Amino acid sequence: MSMLLPLSSGHWNPCTYARPFVQPRAVVEGTQDPRVMYDIIAEHCAGVQADSATGPSADVNSAGPRSDSTAGPNTRASQPDSTTGLKPDSTAGPKPGSTAGTRTVASQSDSAARIKPDSTAVFLVGERHRYIPNSDGGARHQLGCIENHQVKRVFFLGVDESTVLLGIQIHPNDMEGYADLRRTVHVVDPTDMQLLATCAGLASWHDNGAFCARCGARTEYSAGGWERRCLGCARIEYPRTDPSVIVAIHDDEDRLLVAHNAMWRPHYASLVAGFMEMGEAPEQTVQRETLEEVGLHVDRIEYVASQAWPFPRSLMLGYRARVVDGASVEPVVDGVEIDWARFYTRAEYADAMRAGEVEAPGPISIARAMVRQWFGGPLPDEQ
Repeated sequence: MSMLLPLSSGHWNPCTYARPFVQPRAVVEGTQDPRVMYDIIAEHCAGVQADSATGPSADVNSAGPRSDSTAGPNTRASQPDSTTGLKPDSTAGPKPGSTAGTRTVASQSDSAARIKPDSTAVFLVGERHRYIPNSDGGARHQLGCIENHQVKRVFFLGVDESTVLLGIQIHPNDMEGYADLRRTVHVVDPTDMQLLATCAGLASWHDNGAFCARCGARTEYSAGGWERRCLGCARIEYPRTDPSVIVAIHDDEDRLLVAHNAMWRPHYASLVAGFMEMGEAPEQTVQRETLEEVGLHVDRIEYVASQAWPFPRSLMLGYRARVVDGASVEPVVDGVEIDWARFYTRAEYADAMRAGEVEAPGPISIARAMVRQWFGGPLPDEQ
C-alpha cells in the first residue's frame, strides 16, 4: 500500500534566489507595499511573474524596519479577537476536505505562474510546533490578521501558484486558540502542513542561534529568515537539518518490533530510531542503533521513504530490516533510553491497540506510515 507522509507531500516553489532581496517583515507590518515584494520575486524566481494588474512599484516606499527590529505601533483600525489575537476576516486558506493539496508548481517550460494582486497568505506559528488555525480549520490567513507588536519574525516561504507565502512567528503568549501541528491531520492539506512545519523549524533555529559558533558575537536575521549573519566575523549560518534513521525491524515471521522510550507516556510505542553520527552511512546507523537500543543484529536493510521532521530539525530516513538468520529475536533493551520492546503479529498489534496496551505513533509521523504499511491498512485507532 502507498505511504501517507504528510510532511513530504507538499507542492510549492520555494523561490530560493529571491530570499536575499525580499523584506517580508516590512510587508507584514505595512511599511512596504506588497507589490514591491511581488516584483522582486518575479525578477529572481524562475517560473513566476507578477500580474500586470499590480502596476508599477518603483515609487513605492520599500524601506522597511531593520530585520528582527522591535515592531512599532500598528495603526490599522480593526481589532483582534480577544481569544486568538486574530483580526476579523483573517481566513485565507482551503476549507477542510478541499483539493488544495493537489497544487502543482509551474516549471520553466510551462506558462509562468502569475502572482495576483493582494495575493499573500500567512501562516501563524507559536512555540513548540503550535500554530493558529483559520476560521475554517485550515492554516492560511490574510495579511493584517495580527497586530505588529505580536510579530517576532517573518519568514519568506515562496510561492504557491499565484499566492506568495509568508510565515509569522508570534511572540509567546497564552496558548488559547492554538493547535498542535504534530497531532493535526486531515483538516490541513499537505502543502500547508509542510509549510507550517518549515515555519516551526525556522522559528526554533532562530531562537537558538542568537550567537555565532565561531566568535561568539551576536547574529542577526537575514535572507527572509533563511540565514543568520554574524555581526562580528560576518560568518553566515544556515538552518541545520540533522539526519536520523528510523527502522521497521521484522523477524522471519514478519512480526514488527515496537519499543517504548522511557521519556514517553506509558503506552506510546514506536519504531527504533536514532541520529546518524559523524562518518556513518545510514545503513550503519540502522545496525548500530538496533544493537544498542534493543540488542538485535539485523541485515537485509532496505530504504523505504524519508520525511522532514523539523521538531526541531530532523530529517527522518526510513528503513526496514530483518533480524539476522540464526540470531536471537528476543529484544534486550538498554534500560536507559528504551525500557521495553517486543515483536507483534498484525493480529496481536491490533488487539493490543484496542485494549489500550499500545498507542501507535502520531498521525503525521513517518513511524505511523511505516507501521500502517506493514499492517496493510488503517490502524484500529483510525477505524
